[in-house]
Amino acid sequence: MTSGKTRLCVIDAVRGAALISMIIYHFCRDLSSFGLISINMTTSSACIIWQRSICITFILISGFCFSLSGRPVKNGIVLLLWGGVITAVTALLFPRDKIVFGILTFMGCAALMTALFSLMLKKISPAFGLISALILFVITYKINKGYILSFPLPTQLYANYVTAFFGFPFNGFFSADYFSLIPWYFLYLSGYFAYGLMKSLGLLGLLEKPSVPIVGFFGRHSLIIYILHQPIIYPSLLLIGRLLGGA
Repeated sequence: MTSGKTRLCVIDAVRGAALISMIIYHFCRDLSSFGLISINMTTSSACIIWQRSICITFILISGFCFSLSGRPVKNGIVLLLWGGVITAVTALLFPRDKIVFGILTFMGCAALMTALFSLMLKKISPAFGLISALILFVITYKINKGYILSFPLPTQLYANYVTAFFGFPFNGFFSADYFSLIPWYFLYLSGYFAYGLMKSLGLLGLLEKPSVPIVGFFGRHSLIIYILHQPIIYPSLLLIGRLLGGA
């Protein structure tokens, strides 16, 4: 990721590290789903924290990098289209693990919304915006489960796929990878304002070095690696499982 003509290698490295962590996580989750390890990845507290740390890192960096992109609308559309492809493929081939409103769909929508509201967002003080966005994220974090902080919300809000897109999933809604606009857009905005704050303080130079070649490579090519990793891991483990079962 570049700022002017200078590449922010730290951003590449952090995103690459998060991507590697995600690949390991999905590998372990697939092992669990095939019964090759005894850990339940969906109920283990440590695994839930692991998974959330990956997602939080991706979303913060995505928001941070919005202002670094020369084509945010195009990038948003590309992410949105890939999110649609993943939804269609998983619904067709793996209906029990289908992905509806996954992270790519969210990031595409977040980029397009930020581009739409960019003139308004630029008028907000980065420090005030960052603090406000983080507070809103914390307040709305449990909205998918029917709460604002510890206060229950009306069940009528949780009606259909439209409400699920915004953060109010209906009873019976399922997605193996679900990121609604609320609360996650507030986290995305936290990254957006964090960039503005660092730029205003002249701190972006701290992100230029050092370069980490392998991890940085993953960070620079995160989208294609994200798209390809599960189509490689899942069938490979399925084949290995069948071969071992046959043996």
